[in-house]
Amino acid sequence: MQSLQFKVGQWVLDERTFCIRNNDKHVELSPTAFKLLQLFISHEDKVVSIATIKEQVWQTEFTTDNLVYQTIRNLRLALEDGNEQDYIKTVPRFGYQLIAPVTQHDSKQVSRSVAPRTEREKNRFVLIGGILVTLLAVMVLTRYTWLYFNQTQSQIALKVNTPAHLVVINPFSGQNNEVFSQFVDNLSKTLHITQVQRAEHSNMLETINGLGSDTKIVLEYISDKNAMLGLVFMGLPSRLVHIEMKPLEKLDQAVVSNLVSRVTTPMLKQGNSGIAELVRANTQLKALASLSNSEQLEMAKQKLFDEIEVNSLNEQQKRAKLAFIDTLLAFYQIDHFDNERLLSGVNYLLARYHQSNYSIISAALYLAEQGAINIAFQLVEKLEQDHFLTYIQGLFHLELGEDKRALHHFEKVFKHEQSFEDNAYFYFQELLYSKQNTQMRQYSGWLESKSYLSNNIDYIFFNWYVMHGKFELAMSLLTRFQDQLTCNDDLTGSAAMLNSALGDVRWSERWMTQLNEVNARDWRIPWLTFANYATADTLATYSNWYQGYASSVLGNNGLFEPLFLSAVIELSIGQKHHAEQAQSLMTKATSSFSQDAVIKLANAVIESQLAFDNQDERIQYLLKYEPLALALPNDEIALSDLILGSYFMLNDDINKAERALVQGCKKSPALCERWGTLPIFSAVVNTTSTQLTIKNAKHVISAAQPALEDFNQQLFQVCR
Repeated sequence: MQSLQFKVGQWVLDERTFCIRNNDKHVELSPTAFKLLQLFISHEDKVVSIATIKEQVWQTEFTTDNLVYQTIRNLRLALEDGNEQDYIKTVPRFGYQLIAPVTQHDSKQVSRSVAPRTEREKNRFVLIGGILVTLLAVMVLTRYTWLYFNQTQSQIALKVNTPAHLVVINPFSGQNNEVFSQFVDNLSKTLHITQVQRAEHSNMLETINGLGSDTKIVLEYISDKNAMLGLVFMGLPSRLVHIEMKPLEKLDQAVVSNLVSRVTTPMLKQGNSGIAELVRANTQLKALASLSNSEQLEMAKQKLFDEIEVNSLNEQQKRAKLAFIDTLLAFYQIDHFDNERLLSGVNYLLARYHQSNYSIISAALYLAEQGAINIAFQLVEKLEQDHFLTYIQGLFHLELGEDKRALHHFEKVFKHEQSFEDNAYFYFQELLYSKQNTQMRQYSGWLESKSYLSNNIDYIFFNWYVMHGKFELAMSLLTRFQDQLTCNDDLTGSAAMLNSALGDVRWSERWMTQLNEVNARDWRIPWLTFANYATADTLATYSNWYQGYASSVLGNNGLFEPLFLSAVIELSIGQKHHAEQAQSLMTKATSSFSQDAVIKLANAVIESQLAFDNQDERIQYLLKYEPLALALPNDEIALSDLILGSYFMLNDDINKAERALVQGCKKSPALCERWGTLPIFSAVVNTTSTQLTIKNAKHVISAAQPALEDFNQQLFQVCR
């Protein structure tokens, strides 16, 4: 039996394709939005509570209210075409009501009172007349559009008279200022704009919203790319519809014409890409960020693309989903896409799915990956929330260096959706290095019940165990998942660190050989070399090792941490001149693997020894860094403890120095035995507490050897 077709207001429902149609215009709805519309039709003239919507549409009462609000918003945008509550009325603090007339598609009314026949005939004649007028208008518009688009770009640029505003973000100064200024002048003249607006990152959206509903072009210089970023916003509140990214040396008339053409023909259409369901339901997509093994990653990507191929309603929706996936893969730096392909995909989404969070998320991911993180964050900051968007906002907080706010976002999502692997990875990663890392204890046995596609979360817990001296738990964690492990930098680096911490230099170097083959630039290699040299009592050769490593592996990039360690060693053997050379390279280092607070304190430790011979002057200099030292984040290697211990010894606070070294002993018992080889610690290593800790470290190393040997023998098979 053929299902009835209903008409809601001007829209006819097509249940086969989840579309609504109005003459030749059709809009794709997500399955969820379509189901919600059907629910409203079945409750015609009645108010539907939010609880009923959750139960009937999502089959669960645990759906977030924000997800309901977002779906209502998308449905309204599709139905109402910008006219507020013509179709769906909000009943505050209760629910929603469909107020548009509902009829069967054969014009038999479902439940509304029937008008007299004469009135219906009048309406029919009016309708037919309206259709004829509309068809005539469409023909005229089509002819005009054909003529318009067959003009050259330069002709388009000259004939622009659409109201528009030009906004420049943080105008830069320097050698490229003239090129950029000429481009701004050229664009403003073409658009007949007499006054260019200025804005800061912090108030960009407020500024362009304050310009009303006219079109806005926003320009910014991206220094890392030496390029001009152009964004076209429409309406109020401002809606992004186009992105342009061009190198500064290519700011010619063609770029001007392209931006101008976007002002005059924004191509806005209603529709839904189906991306929301893709994100919410697809485990492969949720695992992309945390996958590190290429074989697993390729499998996950293939499953994802197969799902898109099978479950897309049409070619347009398929292209929208693939464009969204492209931006995700590029943002995570999993795949490389050329700029033109990414721009094309993002602009495709923006032009056709402007009401969807996911088109804006795609644009934001692209902008963040291109270096415009402030603009990217503003785009998503005030969108209605769902779990995926909250997670994306957390990533942007990380990019902005706002770790606490990032952790808050990841925690919020994790509490509701632990199966979201990307978010779980970043949640535990941030939790590990936060002041609340003791919370990880409650999840220590939780991993066994999870079936994530990657092992990255396992390695985070491995680091947590090492950080707290729980070496046997660290070993059992990895051996338990042995069949799922691969010989990547996570496995080889973690195993090398574990052996180094427990004093087995031979096995540590065997694992480091494997690590070098996988990733010779891995951040652990300089620290592992230092720790192993300390255990073997060959620290004096560390500076020579780093010089060879820098020239053969790092190239022109200087790495901060090994330069700091070199300076520490040179000072310990009285080579102040060599320490000064190391410090000079530290200030020019282009790379590091530590947090900014650790680097600042490390710089202060070396500077205080080189610049001040007088102890009182040195202490006075160091005191301004004490708040930084007291709040220094912990991690899985003893580098931060070495820095802290040095800082407090130089600051003449032996008690705090002692606590720092004791904490370092938990992570690296082998290094604990070698603290005394550095003259700066000569006094603190003889305290009762430190001596007791060193004695315990020897016991930990001895007791762990049988389990460590089994661990090495079992897991090294993975790399053969």
